[in-house]
Amino acid sequence: MAQIPDLKAAYADYAKATDAGNQNDANQAVKLFAQRARLSPELLRTHVDDVISAIEDEFKKLFPGGGTAGPERGGAVPSERDLSHLKVTSRFRNNTQEPRSVRLSR
Repeated sequence: MAQIPDLKAAYADYAKATDAGNQNDANQAVKLFAQRARLSPELLRTHVDDVISAIEDEFKKLFPGGGTAGPERGGAVPSERDLSHLKVTSRFRNNTQEPRSVRLSR
């Protein structure tokens, strides 16, 4: 699986914040990840929105209750920090969908 250094670094910042249960820092890391994904020349344009949605969905699962949620208050932190467990669906011209895994482990 290919790894994109800029996205890998942004995801590592996100993982560090979620591991610490810091929702504000994790949210900022998600925003930075999205910005880097949109500007990355290495990420196919057809995958940008899917990769961003994947990290946003993970963030919402880790911090479901707003500002009070976190690992110490019931938010689950995955033991392995990468996006390979998230399925990214690419949309092709013929409207078929094929699940793709994206690995951005630290």
